[in-house]
Amino acid sequence: MASEQTQATLIVLTGRKAEFAAISTRVKQAERARLILDVEDQLKAALRDVRDANNKLAVAKEAANKAQKNVQAATEAVHKEQARAPEIEAARKRKDDLERFAGVLEAASASAEAVEAALEAQRIAQATFEKSKDRLDQLRKTRVERETALKSARSAESARGELIKAQTYLLTQKKAAEGYGKAEADVWSATAAFEKESAASAKALEHEAEARAAYAAAEQALAAAQALHLATNLEIDAPCPVCGSTDHPNPATGNIENAGRDQAFREARDRFETAAHAAREASEKLAGLKATLEAREETLSSLEQPTDTLAAILENVRQIEADLEALGPAINLEEAEAAIEALDKQIEAQETETERLRGEADKCRNVATEARAARDGKLEAVPDVLRTQSAVMSAMDETSRLLAELVEAKDKAEAVLKAAREAVLSADATRKGAEESAAVCKVRFQKAEAMFRTRLSEQGFTEELYQSLKSAIATIDSDSEAVRTYETELNEAQGAANAAASAIGNLSRPDLPVLKEAHEAAVAKVNKATEDRIAASNRVEQLEKLRQSLEDTMRKLDEAEAESGPLRKIAALANGDNPLNLKLETYAIGAMFDRVLEAANVRLGPMTSSRYQLERDTEVGRGSRGLGIQVFDVHTGKSRGTDTLSGGETFIAALALALGLADVVESASGKVRLDTIFIDEGFGSLDTENGSGTLDQVLNVLNSLVRQSRAVGLISHVPLVQDAIPNGFYVRRGLTGSAVEERGVI
Repeated sequence: MASEQTQATLIVLTGRKAEFAAISTRVKQAERARLILDVEDQLKAALRDVRDANNKLAVAKEAANKAQKNVQAATEAVHKEQARAPEIEAARKRKDDLERFAGVLEAASASAEAVEAALEAQRIAQATFEKSKDRLDQLRKTRVERETALKSARSAESARGELIKAQTYLLTQKKAAEGYGKAEADVWSATAAFEKESAASAKALEHEAEARAAYAAAEQALAAAQALHLATNLEIDAPCPVCGSTDHPNPATGNIENAGRDQAFREARDRFETAAHAAREASEKLAGLKATLEAREETLSSLEQPTDTLAAILENVRQIEADLEALGPAINLEEAEAAIEALDKQIEAQETETERLRGEADKCRNVATEARAARDGKLEAVPDVLRTQSAVMSAMDETSRLLAELVEAKDKAEAVLKAAREAVLSADATRKGAEESAAVCKVRFQKAEAMFRTRLSEQGFTEELYQSLKSAIATIDSDSEAVRTYETELNEAQGAANAAASAIGNLSRPDLPVLKEAHEAAVAKVNKATEDRIAASNRVEQLEKLRQSLEDTMRKLDEAEAESGPLRKIAALANGDNPLNLKLETYAIGAMFDRVLEAANVRLGPMTSSRYQLERDTEVGRGSRGLGIQVFDVHTGKSRGTDTLSGGETFIAALALALGLADVVESASGKVRLDTIFIDEGFGSLDTENGSGTLDQVLNVLNSLVRQSRAVGLISHVPLVQDAIPNGFYVRRGLTGSAVEERGVI
């Protein structure tokens, strides 16, 4: 195997011999060409100098021409500025005049200040007068508007009175029409009910008659059947079980079909009794409906039939309400008249003040006119447009600026001409120097070019061959090294091939496929081990990241638990996780319940001679812990359950709780008013002492509620309660229904 490899290497290297021979030849030529590089560099430098000198010469010539043009332009500018000499003289004369005017103004400054003060006083007085005049005009306008509004208000109030009268009349008519319509509807409903019940009553009577006839027939058939049965059992000389006679002159005869008449008789009797009962009920109900119909007809006949329909009356009421709304809110006419009188006084005072201010304004105007005339006499020599210090200073500044610009432009033009002439001299000197430098550079270039041609000839190169070898000059060292390396490798390959051939001798070739297969298996194992190592490394890296993530998560959880600890503690307490197992909702209800019990005890004390007090039982229940009620008995000094109270005491406690709850609801919400309370029964269970006892105490508490603007309705059958309450009524039940019977003034 090694012999074959060395032989193959030798063949490859031998095949590249021509390639490296060419490289060796090129290296030798490049070494000769390298001897020309310094001369070529001198030639290139001389060429660059020639080009730079020519460029500088061109620039110098251009600068000289430009400088000559600048001299011509500067000369023209100087001539132009010299032509503006009259303008400069006029500006100087105007400046002198303005300085003289300024002196006159300064001398007359006292008069000017007096004029300005007089004019300012005139302006202020005139503005004050105009403001007072505007105020007077506004007051007069407001007076006219209020007078107009007062007239409209008087007319509106007159119309409002008429509309209110009409509205009152229509509301009376509306109430009467509604009452009449209700009574008429009641009659119609009562008539329909009476007619319906009349038909039902007639049908019930018809059913009763049919049942009565069937009952009589069944009774007769039963009697015949019983007689036949007795007759069949009669014996001669034996006593009759009905009359006791031993003589039977005419016994009953018949057949066996009469059997079962007893059952038919009982059924017919039941049907008759049912029909009779239904007929009686229908008659009673019909009588009640008839009484109701007659009462409603009587009520309807006692009412006066309205002249208009209810719809027409309602439409008229709506129209009047719309008219009232269109009139707007009511106006106090006396207040409006008083406001107009006060406004008249303001107008009168404002008129006086306006006239006074008018005189002040005229006086200030005269003073200003006199001051202006005195000032104008002093300023006759000064033009009108220059009679203020600011105008003179502004004109002087403008004139000074113009004069300075003219002088500066003349001086600048002369300076530019001088600089242009100097620039022409400098440009000419630069141009001559550039021409001399260009000539010297040209001579040096010609010498460098001759030397370069001589050196090419000495080495036997044309310029084209030399240029092609310049790329090889840069790689002389690397190419030489490559040639030496090739020669070394070739010699080593030749020696290795010879040594391998000597070493092989008579040796046999090894089994390469088997070795290759073993090699591939070993490589596969190595690859598999490498993959397992990489996978394990990745797994370790993932587990490390997971561990770090878990540590971060646990740290965040610890921080969150620390931050939310107070909140979770409050939430647990609110949800009942506390020693009392009491939820926040139950606690809040218990707090409100304490207020209810406190209000209830205010009522319970007087009703029980201060014996009992209601209190919360905090030990009862789980979910509703603390919402139980127990009673504290002053006589025993202990608390006990409400189930130990008697019937009357339980009623009193319940009544006190109801009243206390009403008081708490009213105090907790200003929008809720429990003005009326109805108490149904319970008084019969109250004990009595000397005819009244606890009942009197309860009634006294209820009377105190009535005195506190609260209505209390009692529903009771207890005579003592009826005697204690003078105002009320009885409800009597009769055949035709229940009726209300008055027993006192309500």
